[in-house]
Amino acid sequence: MAIVNVSIRNCSYQIACNDGEEENLKNLASSLSDRVDRLSMSYAKANDSLLLVIAALTIENDLEELKKKRHQLPLYDKKEQEKKTVAADNSVSEALDAISEYVENLARKINNL
Repeated sequence: MAIVNVSIRNCSYQIACNDGEEENLKNLASSLSDRVDRLSMSYAKANDSLLLVIAALTIENDLEELKKKRHQLPLYDKKEQEKKTVAADNSVSEALDAISEYVENLARKINNL
């Protein structure tokens, strides 16, 4: 198990991940941080917790749209398509798990203030 230091909205967090997944986690955190920063421009008065909830909702929306598009793709080789679907679902699941863990940790920290 590896511990990765990530920064989102100028706050540093230590997040655990499986060995070898450190770079992916850093990239996910960077992407989330960029998304939250962009949202903060539209929601200037929103606090970080609200921005993270909005970011999570937009990510969920993106995921649902991708799932709909996936089902519209032609199925050339059903077994190959299933492998790709499982791999994509696993990647998305891992990303959402990391985001959920981050949001839960942030909520705990906010509650402890």
